[in-house]
Amino acid sequence: MYSTLKTASIVKLVSLLCCVFTIVMFVFVSVNSFSSFITKSSTIPYQKALALAARAIARAQAPSSLTPSSMTQNFTTYTDLADGISIKYPAGWEKIEYPAVPMSTTGYRVVVNFLAPIVNASDQWREYLMIQVLNQSTVKSLVPQVNTTLAGNPGYKLVYTNNEESFHLKTLEVWTTIGDHTYLLIYKAEATKYSGYLPIIQRMLDSFKVGVSP
Repeated sequence: MYSTLKTASIVKLVSLLCCVFTIVMFVFVSVNSFSSFITKSSTIPYQKALALAARAIARAQAPSSLTPSSMTQNFTTYTDLADGISIKYPAGWEKIEYPAVPMSTTGYRVVVNFLAPIVNASDQWREYLMIQVLNQSTVKSLVPQVNTTLAGNPGYKLVYTNNEESFHLKTLEVWTTIGDHTYLLIYKAEATKYSGYLPIIQRMLDSFKVGVSP
């Protein structure tokens, strides 16, 4: 009798532990899936590396007397004949070009990044607009929210917020597919400054062209 009761108790205990384990695993998977959904972006690792670089450069640069509104006065044109694209950007922004690499291994390449100047001594993040070119397999990772127009072609737009270390960031991704390539433009800023730079970014997006020839 005692042996039967002891066995029953052990069975109940094992069943309880299995239930607890199942619940814990379900919660863990659900939380991670939700987090992945909320912060889903272009899923391109190089983007985060450049974002961290933007922060590092911000700490190294001297403050500028410019404000977002004053940056709209003078624009210059950037042209990349290899990819056949052009875009206008504020003359006071830093332009960083990247070597052309085959997309056969990565599925994408970063063409250029435009970084805003430091506005004041407390500025720890440099807002930027980055241009990437993607192949068709990489495009599948993009999650559109609304339709838009880019370079005179139908496109898509995604806006989301996420945290990177101590920074609360807001990101705008706009892309369009022309031929075999998709052109992805990424604007990333501190959430509190996102709206202030948006008119500049919109002007840049409106000026973006594909099919530029010498």
